[in-house]
Amino acid sequence: MIWIITLVTIPFVTINYYIGKKDIFSPGFVFCGVFLFSEIVCILESQTFNLDFHYQTLLVLVVGFIAFTLVSWVSVKHYNSLNIVDLNRAKSGSLKSVHVNGLAVYLLIIIQIIVIGLFIGYLSSIATAYGQAGLGLNGKIELFDKLTKFLPDDFKALQVPVPILYRILNPIAEAGAYITIYVAVNNYCYSKKLHLWTILPIILLCFQIVLNGSRTPLFRIITMMMFLVYMFKIKNSSAVVRRRFIKVIIILLGVVAISFIMILIIMGRGGTEMSLNRYLFIYTGAPLANLDTYLSSENINHSSQLFAQQTFRNLYQYLEKLTGFSIFGAPNILFFQTSPSGVEIGNVYTTFYQFFYDFGYIGVFVFTAIMAAFYNIMYLWLCKARNFLNGHMSYQLFIYSYLFNDLIMSIFSNRFYETILEPPFIKIAIISAGIVFFIVNWRYHNDSSIGKKIDDFYQRIQSITKRLMTSKTGRS
Repeated sequence: MIWIITLVTIPFVTINYYIGKKDIFSPGFVFCGVFLFSEIVCILESQTFNLDFHYQTLLVLVVGFIAFTLVSWVSVKHYNSLNIVDLNRAKSGSLKSVHVNGLAVYLLIIIQIIVIGLFIGYLSSIATAYGQAGLGLNGKIELFDKLTKFLPDDFKALQVPVPILYRILNPIAEAGAYITIYVAVNNYCYSKKLHLWTILPIILLCFQIVLNGSRTPLFRIITMMMFLVYMFKIKNSSAVVRRRFIKVIIILLGVVAISFIMILIIMGRGGTEMSLNRYLFIYTGAPLANLDTYLSSENINHSSQLFAQQTFRNLYQYLEKLTGFSIFGAPNILFFQTSPSGVEIGNVYTTFYQFFYDFGYIGVFVFTAIMAAFYNIMYLWLCKARNFLNGHMSYQLFIYSYLFNDLIMSIFSNRFYETILEPPFIKIAIISAGIVFFIVNWRYHNDSSIGKKIDDFYQRIQSITKRLMTSKTGRS
């Protein structure tokens, strides 16, 4: 059956490739393409893990692919009928450097260091409360990851409060660091140079991510950079340049896969018994196999107390936390599965799992279509506007590049709805909007703007510092 699923997927990948005018980053092509990749991995590992797929999985995938393909076709046709965008002849423009207030960058770095220090202290408090105060840093990271993901009741029972200063500063640090990624990529594509003040916040962000015991945000950084480079330099280049870029992406993803395995070991979550092919299958093929296990089980009819209870699970969990009302509680349905060969292959089931759990095939179609509408409309608008080439940071491109990872990770889990409905992203979106408007894009406001005043203040500090240094040198 996996061969049939793959053969059915290939036409959808091809159709979306031509709907997107042969653009390899068009949403429909990316969405169907990642599932095709997962299916190929399942074929390669079918004997190792004794995989046996069923017709229900084929039906769910076809419904999802039809929904995304239809929305992609309608979106492109609608935009073209209005003469808004032509993906083949979008104006290339001329990329310019994005100016960022230096004082704001120094302040961001200080905030990041404070946040990291506070979180390390928080990890130590958790280890002490759990009776394992003697653990090293990697051991504390592993303990935190285990408690938060697999032993939530034990974690709550510890009652270790998150430092209030961390709660305040962490969203600012994350929003500022992700904006720095945008600026760094833009300016590198413009000048082929990297400056320490743009690299350091990114390094600190990566270190903070590792402290949290998760690697997904690291992959988000990589895909964000990849998409931004494509939009800034590759999209309107020659076919030779685009083919070269595809080769670079393939090599980069291979390096990333190996790097993530090494990071897993550093976090204390790896093991020597885990082979490379098993890692590859668990993170790319197993979600599809787990979905099949669920769909082919005898009891797949579930009733939700709330609308889209599993699809919007992050939102309901946050409401439960705010209100204390158990009515918002969403039961955990991400159970660990074992392959027919007896190997544990994780607890993720692709993006379709929650859609089907809440509403069946109708849910798969509707929620996939909503996701497709967001990505297609945003992407087509960016292709038309291209206001990110003139030294003006595009907030829309920033948000899309951040969420581009969730499109790719559709093969892994319900990542799109999980992200947009969780408080951390909402905070980042709001705070980054303020940073972009008042600090990064200060040159595009009038002289009385806050950004202008901040920059003038920074220029005065630089002038005073230079005079002091000159005076000191003269006396010596």
